[in-house]
Amino acid sequence: VGKSVHSVGAAIAADKEGADYLLAGTIFKTSPKPDTKPQGPALIRSIVAVTNKPVIGIGGITRKNAASVLDAGAIGIAAMSGILAAANPSKAAESLIDSMAKLPLLARQPR
Repeated sequence: VGKSVHSVGAAIAADKEGADYLLAGTIFKTSPKPDTKPQGPALIRSIVAVTNKPVIGIGGITRKNAASVLDAGAIGIAAMSGILAAANPSKAAESLIDSMAKLPLLARQPR
């Protein structure tokens, strides 16, 4: 069971409630949530420091910034608007997957 969290406090609470993994965001600016202040990869680092649950980053993640989310300690990323809003969603998804596959192995390992 996953839990969406937006702060360290929420991550601690979700951990205590028995969440199996945490979906943490908003990491970068994203059009579906224009009034939400992005917290950057620092949010991932802060949450990873207080839980041993797997953390997945979400919010404005693209092929250009995905590595920074993984480097911060996320085990993966969730991407929606960048794919769904693309002229060719299939190609956008493939491009993101390809860029992540090219990351150094260390960036793809759970911390």
